[in-house]
Amino acid sequence: MTPEETSVRQLSAYEIERGKPIPSLNHGIIQSNLCFAILAKYRKNYSVISELSLDLPENRLMVPDLCIYPKRAYNGFQDTIRVTEPPITAIEILSPTQGAEELAVKFEAYFAAGVKSCWFVQLLLDTIFIISPDKKDFRFPRRNAYRSGNRHHARIK
Repeated sequence: MTPEETSVRQLSAYEIERGKPIPSLNHGIIQSNLCFAILAKYRKNYSVISELSLDLPENRLMVPDLCIYPKRAYNGFQDTIRVTEPPITAIEILSPTQGAEELAVKFEAYFAAGVKSCWFVQLLLDTIFIISPDKKDFRFPRRNAYRSGNRHHARIK
């Protein structure tokens, strides 16, 4: 799709409702792999929730790709459509039609709401950037899982 086509493209109902682009195949693969990897190690203490509607201050509805919360119990008889409690971590996977600046704006809103860290997953570079509210960031590049100094590198594919 050319830049001209992208700028005049109509937003889908999905994009309007969630405020983000429709996920691609690679986006979906990485999202499910991240969810599985986090749960494999931290299932006892944390819940990983996909596509959760967060009702943030100033009536701002946001839907991160993944959220990490302290362990939550599942109750099939009681559900919540919009959650007002911020997650510990919000994970956003950059879609092919999405710009990094768009995620920076989302991260500011997440941090203002009390989120402790945001993960920015860049598919093209196979890299996860973990960003804290004070704007410090850690980079976890390229598919290999290893430790270098204080940094833990994660396999995402």
